[in-house]
Parts: sequence; structure tokens; C-alpha cells
Amino acid sequence: YFYYKEGIIMLTHVFIFITMIFLHIYDDFRAQGILAQFKQKKWWEENCPGEMYKYDWVISLIAHSFRWTFMILLPPTVYAYVIGIDFNSYLGIYMIVFILNCVFHALVDHIKANMYLINLVQDQMRHIFQIILTCGILFSAIELLQK
Repeated sequence: YFYYKEGIIMLTHVFIFITMIFLHIYDDFRAQGILAQFKQKKWWEENCPGEMYKYDWVISLIAHSFRWTFMILLPPTVYAYVIGIDFNSYLGIYMIVFILNCVFHALVDHIKANMYLINLVQDQMRHIFQIILTCGILFSAIELLQK
């Protein structure tokens, strides 16, 4: 029974991880829409020159990063809810992970879209690493809170 239960939990974690990767791909490539252009400083300089619009790219970058983080955290959040994790205990680690994911995603996208220091492959590898790390942290927290 123990091995069966552990196998089901592992399969569930793998499925959640794959779902997070799918949502990452969907959000970064399909759902981004006009934010793909708006998060680029160059677009604002070319289309809306002037001091008034100088930093408008920043809010677009933050909006994209917030939405991306929300999307990739949906699967582990639903999982924690379904298995009955006490959200009062889970909220602290969840908020830290949420904020760090937003900041990291925004920084990586800024380095690619505005500083031109990394290419798309390097950008995506950093986001995949981000998801792996997020899974490790949240699954560890969930396991600790179940005991």
C-alpha cells in the first residue's frame, strides 16, 4: 500500500509539473498578445516617444510576469486545495514563491527583450529552471504541511 500511495503521489507531481510547463508555453507564446511588444522599451521609443511614455514598458513587463506566475502556480495551488492543505499555513511560502517568480520572470524577460543579453532559448531555459525550482519548493512545503 505504501508503495502504491507513493507512486500515485509521484505521478500526480509529474502531471502537475507537465501542466505547469504547458501553461508556461501557452502564456509565454500564445496568451502574451500585445504585451510581447509593450514590454519592449524599444517599442515605446519608436511608437510613443517622449517623457510621458518613457517607463510604460515596465508596467507591461510586470503585468506579463504577474499573469505568467499566476498561470504556472494554478496547478500546485489547486492540488494543495484538493488534498486539504491548511492555507493559513501555506500562504506564507506561497506568497514568497509568487513574488519571487514574478520578479525573476520580469528580470529574465527584461534581460532578453530590452538588454539583448540572452536569446529566446536561454530565456526559456531559465523559465523551465524556475518552474523546476518552484515545484521543488511547493511540493516540499505541501509534504511538510501534510504531516
